[in-house]
Formats: sequence, C-alpha cells, structure tokens
Amino acid sequence: MFEMATVLAGGRSLKEAPLFSMGFTAHGPLRWTSLALGVYRLTAGHGIPVTINGEPMAGASAPVTLAGAAAVGTAEILAGISVNQLLEPGRPCLFNLGFAHVMDMRQGFAVTGGPENVLLAVAGAQLARHYGLPSVSWMCTDSLNYDAQNALEKMMAAVTHAQAGVSTIWGVGQVESEKTISPVQAVIDDEIIAAVRRYLRGFSTDDESLAVEEIRRVGICGSFMDTDHTFAHFREEVFLPEQLVRVQRLSAGERSDLVSRAEDRVDGILGAAWEPIL
Repeated sequence: MFEMATVLAGGRSLKEAPLFSMGFTAHGPLRWTSLALGVYRLTAGHGIPVTINGEPMAGASAPVTLAGAAAVGTAEILAGISVNQLLEPGRPCLFNLGFAHVMDMRQGFAVTGGPENVLLAVAGAQLARHYGLPSVSWMCTDSLNYDAQNALEKMMAAVTHAQAGVSTIWGVGQVESEKTISPVQAVIDDEIIAAVRRYLRGFSTDDESLAVEEIRRVGICGSFMDTDHTFAHFREEVFLPEQLVRVQRLSAGERSDLVSRAEDRVDGILGAAWEPIL
C-alpha cells in the first residue's frame, strides 16, 4: 500500500500526500491484540491517518446496557490512540465508536443496522467532540437484499449520523452486515445521501425566500410556474433525484423500480470508457 500510494502521489512522501488511511479494531473487552499493535507499529512514522475502532458488542464483549458498552469502547479507543501517539507523536487519529454493536440475544448475531447502532454512533460523535477528535461511523444494514429493511436501516443511519455531526460516515455500497460490497447498493446509497444533504440544508427565510412581493404580484388564483423567481430558485430548493421514480409514464425500455434503475446506472458507469489514472 505504501508503494502504490507513492506511485499515485507522483513520488511525493505520504506525509505530503496522504492518499489513504487505515484502521484497526480492539478485540475486547479491553484488549488490543498483537496483530493490531503490529499493524500500528508497521504503519507508524508516515503521517497516515488511523481510525481507532472500539467495537464493543453489548451483551457479549461489553455490558448489555448501551452506556456500559460505550464506556468499554471509549476505553479501548483511548488506549489505541495512546499507543499510536507513543509510536508516532502527532499521528492523525480518528475516534470510532460507530462500529459498536449489540448482540441479538435470540440468534447470537452481531447487529449492524439496528437503532442501538445509531444511538452508539451518536454517542461516539459527542465523545469525539469532547476529546477534540474527528469521529467515524457507518451506514450499514443487516438486510440481505435491496428491500424495505435495507432502505429503512440505511436511511435511519444516514440521517441520524449527519444530524449528530459524525465527521466521517462510510458504508456506501455495504449490504448484508458489511459482508457484501455492491455497486448497485452504492448507487442507492448515493441517492440516500443526496436526500439527507438536502434535508440538512434546510431552507432560508430571508426576503427573497419568503417572496412576499412575488406572492402579491401573482395574486389570487395565479401561477408561479413560469415566473422568474421560480426559475431562479427551483434548482436549489427542490430535490431532484437521479434514481427515484417521479413520473407516471415511462419511456420505452425504462424500468420503474429503484433497484432496476440502480442496476441500469451501474451498467452505464461500468460500460463507459475511462481514461486510465496511472
């Protein structure tokens, strides 16, 4: 990875052009393995940002209470940060409690897309700010398909993580509890992220946006469809999806469901000609 990054950086050092980051997870409770410590040691000295992952599982490797799980995960993360700072003082570190899980007590399954995951990720963002560090979490789903559960869990994670101010949100394309990376899922996630960004942007209430004079000018029973005000503002005000269906009639060969449209988008991207980057 060092050698490839140096090629991509055009011969510059990784400190000048940090083209990748890395991370590792504590396998607790309260334990950093020799493998993890070896990775930290071998990657130290290059200025490579490192994500320190506390990954407690409430009810298994941490107390079943979310506060107890957060306490265990935070202790693991702070220990990992301390090790990295001893190996490379000033190394950029990211605080990642967003990988915390809960154990499904019926199945013995590590949940990645539940509401508890979201709560722990939000707590992680708050703790990271307390320590003056950037935070990390993921938008993941336990679903095996591109289905309603998938959309529910992905959207809930995206909205809550963004509202909580998580610094780095990853998981685009992840499905099946992170066991699968899917380009179709990536297209769907891209649509989710675009909608969340629009939601977070909100709307302004200045004179131009309130448009009182425009309302007076159009008057009772008038139309705002063809006004200059509408033309000037519709692109910034109205979310225009790329994949969601908003038409009653489809052209010949056009497919109506989200998954099919995402598959068509993937085919279009992969089928296009691209200039090599090396």
